[in-house]
Amino acid sequence: MRLKRLSRIKIGPEMPMWLSHLIRLSRPRSLSSASTGKRAVYVQHVEFEVAPGKLAEWASYVRNYLAVQARQPGGVSFRVLRLLNESNRFISLRTWLTQEDALRARESAEVQLAGKPARDGGFYASPARWTEHRLWDMVWGLAGPTTFAPAGRYVHHVSGGVGPGKLDAWQAYSRTFVAVMARQPGLVSHETLRSMTDANRFIAMRTHVSEAAAQVGPEFEPAAEVKLAAKPARSMNVYEGGEPTVSWACEVYDGVWGVAGPQAYDAFMRSLEPV
Repeated sequence: MRLKRLSRIKIGPEMPMWLSHLIRLSRPRSLSSASTGKRAVYVQHVEFEVAPGKLAEWASYVRNYLAVQARQPGGVSFRVLRLLNESNRFISLRTWLTQEDALRARESAEVQLAGKPARDGGFYASPARWTEHRLWDMVWGLAGPTTFAPAGRYVHHVSGGVGPGKLDAWQAYSRTFVAVMARQPGLVSHETLRSMTDANRFIAMRTHVSEAAAQVGPEFEPAAEVKLAAKPARSMNVYEGGEPTVSWACEVYDGVWGVAGPQAYDAFMRSLEPV
């Protein structure tokens, strides 16, 4: 499946945002924007498993549902990831300008109608696991936003928690690490999400043009600068005592831009300042 371009990609006039790997990106400039402002960017993260024998029927449904979501005001991007080692397990990433936009869309007659086949069709093997997050940091890689969500893109999805009292150290480390990763060949984007219920919990997602291009992270045999950038995490023990880290290899199953499109990510990046 291919990325459905339901809104035009238009990069801001100041500079191409695919060059944002050269910019120091950090936290939102104000507490108000971090909690309620549009530049904070709200993300619903939904883990689910499609029931045996329902995959083909579900695939037809989800294609239509993504298209309907993409028309809703405040939508930024909508992606479905599939775990590579478990073909019926998926992650839905629904990104909105604000939480209010997401709630309004969910209650709209159009979205309710589009979601009816899922409620009636018995598509899922078990209840989905929903969590809510804010986008905390993001960079475009050298491959840039035009390759953000086509089907087949490789995504390294890591969730975990920062150890007690280590949040400040982790934030400084994470900013530096993301900036270094943005320069690695084949990287499309690096996103860091923070849980809305536990500030120490995070999700990091690195999207690459292919699985081969992903062999640049600290889990493999990376470049010297990546090794050096990852070193503070070990020397400062930023994850000691935190929620255990879980790493998943995924691929983009399908994706669409929302009405707000990549310009919303660009605005978020431009609203950041050093930690």
